[in-house]
Amino acid sequence: MNIKKLVLTLALLGMTVAVQAAEGKFAFIDVQKIFTEADAAKAAQTSLSKKQAQYKKELEAMGESLQKLNEDLKQSTTTDTATSDKAKQFQTKREEYSKKLADYEKRLTDERNSVRDNILKALKQASQTIAKEKGYAAVLSSNQSMYYDEELDITADALARVNAAVKR
Repeated sequence: MNIKKLVLTLALLGMTVAVQAAEGKFAFIDVQKIFTEADAAKAAQTSLSKKQAQYKKELEAMGESLQKLNEDLKQSTTTDTATSDKAKQFQTKREEYSKKLADYEKRLTDERNSVRDNILKALKQASQTIAKEKGYAAVLSSNQSMYYDEELDITADALARVNAAVKR
């Protein structure tokens, strides 16, 4: 009989928690909008575009040099020693190109991730602050809901707070 009472008590407790959660207010944030419209995101995109263009220019110059060296190597009619030296030079330059490409990709990725992490941290803080101020039980990403009342959308408030918290 004690097991039946325990099961019944747990069931009632579970229903009570479910009812309390159902009574809670929820808010929604368009997270994608935050990541595209935050001042820090816009500034980072501009900075990344400039760096990417610079890196592309440098890599294109290296690529042209590599291509010319490769053509010279293919058309070479010199001795085996000279051809071997050109082949070594080509291999060295190709390795330098690959390292530089990987370095540039890593730099761009690291900068993107850093900005994203800073925005996400500020967004979490803004969400918590808004939820506490307005009595929301939870703040959800708007893409997690099929429908929600627009009055529950706190994206604009969260964006303003993210912009204030994350400096360019």
